[in-house]
Amino acid sequence: MKNFLVLYLIIWGLWFNSGISQTVSTYTSGVFGAVGIEIDSRGWIWVAQSGTGNNDSRISIVTGENQVYPFIIGLPSELLPDGEIAGSEHVFFSPEGKLLIMQGGPGTDSLSQSILVIDTTGFIPGTSSPLDLSAIETVYNVGDFVNSNIDTVSNPYSLAFGPNNDMYIVDAAANAVIKRENATGNFSLFATFPDIPNNTGIGPPFVNVVPTGIVYRDNSFFVSSLTGFPFSDSAATVYKVDLAGNVSDYITELTTIVDVTTNPNDSLVILQHATFQLPPFAPNSGAVLGINNGNTDTIASGLNRPTSVRFKSINELFVSTLTDGKIL
Repeated sequence: MKNFLVLYLIIWGLWFNSGISQTVSTYTSGVFGAVGIEIDSRGWIWVAQSGTGNNDSRISIVTGENQVYPFIIGLPSELLPDGEIAGSEHVFFSPEGKLLIMQGGPGTDSLSQSILVIDTTGFIPGTSSPLDLSAIETVYNVGDFVNSNIDTVSNPYSLAFGPNNDMYIVDAAANAVIKRENATGNFSLFATFPDIPNNTGIGPPFVNVVPTGIVYRDNSFFVSSLTGFPFSDSAATVYKVDLAGNVSDYITELTTIVDVTTNPNDSLVILQHATFQLPPFAPNSGAVLGINNGNTDTIASGLNRPTSVRFKSINELFVSTLTDGKIL
């Protein structure tokens, strides 16, 4: 994931009603390499930037219009043989208020394929100096567990907290959800997503599910999926996973879903990255979709390769995209 855009969408009225109006305005620019965003209680946007492959990943804070400040710099960023970058991918906050950084894989750095824990207490954007690797308090090494127990590479990409504040980690490379028990710190395999048939005649006969996002609601987890090459239209699914790890289809016939969140009314909202065409995705083919009573409704379309979606309020929606380096 390379450059990005964060869209600030002001949506009047309930998003799932027809006839809503939307206003898109420039918020800031010059923020590049972002994959994931999170919004805290102050309305600050925390941005995970994957870097250029030269150990230059960082987490930035957007406090308002044209106000972007580095929080931590110098995180691992590695150019992989396939041209992708293994760097910082998403950020979340723990129930205790610690910042959790999803450090992607399968890079070779010792911090790759891990979740990094950092205390943000006392940091003042624009006043405090950016933190460095010495600020990392704890490392949850997801990759060690996946490499040893599933015998595959690891890419911890997203997470959600479930009962007892146990952590449920979406691993996009292992095609699985990994559980980290809060009381013991032990990892276990919670759910897997078998490969799906590829009926396009292009590429392999089966493709990976590639889970990308996860939320916990109503005693179940909802997991979005991208699917692997050739990223076929209508091949992606949002899965429902019960507390025993049983997987079932929730919404099917979707395209390249890269994130899932809930709006303030607790309805699911998903993000379509793009439709596939060489090279490699069609511009301005991304969309924000709401799920309401088993149906999908378009909240916003024509987005340029969006990557992450979060609500600030029922009327304010932020979306990161890949190529523009702006915040709108």
